[in-house]
Amino acid sequence: MPALRLGHQERLCRDPQALAEFYLRLGFTLTAWQGEDFCWLALGEFELLLRKSAAESPAESWGAQRQGLVLYTKDLDRTLAVLEAAGIPVASHDGDENCPLVRDPEGCWIQLVQHGEN
Repeated sequence: MPALRLGHQERLCRDPQALAEFYLRLGFTLTAWQGEDFCWLALGEFELLLRKSAAESPAESWGAQRQGLVLYTKDLDRTLAVLEAAGIPVASHDGDENCPLVRDPEGCWIQLVQHGEN
């Protein structure tokens, strides 16, 4: 078996600039812009590429989407308060108040989970 490691996740989107601003408010850092259509962001060692495309419409619920982004936090209540103050409200829950969901500007779902080790 070849040695593999996770590279990055690509988020296909209609407006990379608007999504970059959202993900920066979530705590990501800007790594680089490649022209106007490719924006590299990082959260720790995780890399996210916002790539302009004619993306399909987002799923109506967390469970209906094909893949999901889950972010861990050590203090869920504090994180939710900071996000609310930054204009990112909880949009729904994944069946439990401890699994809040937010949506990015293009409607994709992101789950927040309290996790002991970040």
